[in-house]
Amino acid sequence: GQTALTLAVAECQVDAVRCFAETVSSLGFELLDTEDVTGMTPLYLASKLGYVDIVCILAQISDVKVMCLVEDEEIIIDQEPRSADTSKDEVQDAEATTATVRDELKQGPAVSEGFPMADRTVSQPPLLAAVSHHHVECVRILLERGADVNQTDDKGHSALSIAARHGFLPLAELLISSGANLSLRSYRGGGSALQKARKYKHTKLVELLEKQEMLNNADLEGVV
Repeated sequence: GQTALTLAVAECQVDAVRCFAETVSSLGFELLDTEDVTGMTPLYLASKLGYVDIVCILAQISDVKVMCLVEDEEIIIDQEPRSADTSKDEVQDAEATTATVRDELKQGPAVSEGFPMADRTVSQPPLLAAVSHHHVECVRILLERGADVNQTDDKGHSALSIAARHGFLPLAELLISSGANLSLRSYRGGGSALQKARKYKHTKLVELLEKQEMLNNADLEGVV
């Protein structure tokens, strides 16, 4: 089911959320971080929906790093971005794998022979929900309240990786200024944030990430 607080968040009832939060905050994080039937905490739901005022309230009294096991709304098939050196057979194999996973996701619980069923769920913190739905102000608030800019979901996707894949330039700028690690890669052999930006042809983001990598390398050389 859903808690009264979760219902208030879903309806964007800011005053009700504020009153409820003030009443129960003295009881500890457990109640505020209770997951509903979908696996979301009130803060996660507010972050996903982009309710800035509610995120501001709940981020002060909730665990901003809590991992929520939710339905994966967008299965990211992580493969190495193609290059001029990628052979025709490798391209065909990658496309076949992607097609197989997509077919299985449509078919339901059945498992194709010799190919494991793709996981339909993902465990991720509120920050990644806000990034995935391009809620810049919610991301800013979560970071100010202690969210880890480099925290990943259980598949290894970081906030910057997700922003790079979708071409969210303002979000990427915010994440980088907050200390995002450019070299993080997901667990399925996915590329870095820069490689993903290149793969999906987000030109402005590629320029930003290349410039930042150069600055990072220059800093390292200066230290050495």
